[in-house]
Amino acid sequence: MNNTEADPFASWPDGDLFPWRITEAIVYLVVICVGIVGNLFVFYINHFRFPSTTDTLFKRILAFFDLIGLTMFVPLALYLTFVPDTPYYNNCCKYLSFFALWSLSTGGNFLVVIAMDRFLKLCLLRKSGIEPAIVKKIIFGLALYTGLLNIPVTLLFTRDETPMVFYQVKAVYCFLDLRTDLVILMEFFSYYSMVSISGVALTLIILYGKIILKLRELSFKHKELKGKTAGASEEAAKGNRQSRAMLKSSLVFIAVTAAYFGCFTPYGVVVIMENVRFLQAHQLSPLTKALYDLCKLSPTLTHMLNPLIFIFSSDRFMSEVKAIVLCRSSFRYCCVRRQNLVRDANIRDAHILDAHVRDAHILDAHICDAHIRDAHIRDAHILDAHVRDAHILDAHICDAHVRDAHVRDAHVRDAHILDARICDAHVRVAHIRDARFCL
Repeated sequence: MNNTEADPFASWPDGDLFPWRITEAIVYLVVICVGIVGNLFVFYINHFRFPSTTDTLFKRILAFFDLIGLTMFVPLALYLTFVPDTPYYNNCCKYLSFFALWSLSTGGNFLVVIAMDRFLKLCLLRKSGIEPAIVKKIIFGLALYTGLLNIPVTLLFTRDETPMVFYQVKAVYCFLDLRTDLVILMEFFSYYSMVSISGVALTLIILYGKIILKLRELSFKHKELKGKTAGASEEAAKGNRQSRAMLKSSLVFIAVTAAYFGCFTPYGVVVIMENVRFLQAHQLSPLTKALYDLCKLSPTLTHMLNPLIFIFSSDRFMSEVKAIVLCRSSFRYCCVRRQNLVRDANIRDAHILDAHVRDAHILDAHICDAHIRDAHIRDAHILDAHVRDAHILDAHICDAHVRDAHVRDAHVRDAHILDARICDAHVRVAHIRDARFCL
């Protein structure tokens, strides 16, 4: 160790210290080897071996983005690690920063889409969740949006050197240019990063919190149902199986979310500490500087951790991996197997569609029968009303006839009385006349 004073911005013939660079090289090589192999397994098995569902679609998309990040980011970063004096360093730095920011933004937004699908299925009881076609459109739109938004932000990244005088070395790295003249762009990047990361984190915490509470509630209900039926209810067994499956699927994606934030948190902490000048890199010891550099590499670990989570969280997936590694499974018929899975899925969808059509026909028949029955009842009510009205009318007519007969009888009686009175009057007049004649 040289404790003599030296120019902090001097260059040394020996260049960079190789042990510090070998740490980054080892991390990059491990990440690229494990990540590419693991993500190829995830994509192949979920695409060719398993039936196509929303879960397998999410895993395939995650594996696809991880493969893009590993193939487009890590090799170039490895090149800059060994050749830091290349004249194309600034261009490569901007290219790497674009893919790093694009991976960060797209990954966070995609995790929100996954959490929303889990929330729709569990909490809002939508069996289909987000349709696969809609998922693909959303992911394509988010990838395009974040890509266009991060293009101008790459102007903030540049090549920087940290001279470490007491060790007679210099460290070259690609990071934010804190001396840039693009102050407005730097402020926009700072506020946008803070708002987007906070929004994604808060949304994921709320959604997964509600999902976990719902899973606990369903688990308690299924246990209670199973206890009441002493394990003999098929409904209880089916409910428990579905609850365990949904719980396991949700826990897998919760682990992916935790790995995402766990990998990007050290990077964010380093960015904040550099922005506030909390750390002076040239004053760090070799071990601290190595850990400091590893924190900057931590976002690349998410490309390696995702396939490991998928592999070790599923016994069925692990058995498929073992079958491929031990050459018990042939790649020759993978397309045929995929076609069979697609055909089975199409047949299953056709059966479901037929069942829906049959149920619709039965429902229409029931509705038609109900309408006919209602029409018959209505007609019967109308007929009864008509009969009742006819009876009432007949009664009114009969009453009128009786009343008319009574009136007519009264008139006849009155006429008879009148005739009798007239007759009596005539007789009395005749008697009077006869009496007068006799006198």
